[in-house]
Amino acid sequence: MTLYLGSDDENGETNLSGRDLYTDIPGAIAGIRNLQRHPYEFYLKVGFRVVGVIPDANGPGKPDILLAKRVTSSTTASTSLSPRPARTGRARAAGR
Repeated sequence: MTLYLGSDDENGETNLSGRDLYTDIPGAIAGIRNLQRHPYEFYLKVGFRVVGVIPDANGPGKPDILLAKRVTSSTTASTSLSPRPARTGRARAAGR
């Protein structure tokens, strides 16, 4: 399971603000810098990673920074959303 969050940069708190991010989105993510105590650094400290940006999400030059954090210990899909077949009383009795 993964937690996702978005953190707005509407006030020029990172170097992503005020730029045309469409020209090099991966480069912008790789070079992100905190200019004025933007909260994305707090999220990094608690295990989140920057996984994307939405350029102009809050107006021209005002992006959303997307972060994610895995909250399960396994990297494989060990659980299924499908319920397991129910055990019946007969199956247990037959196994005795």
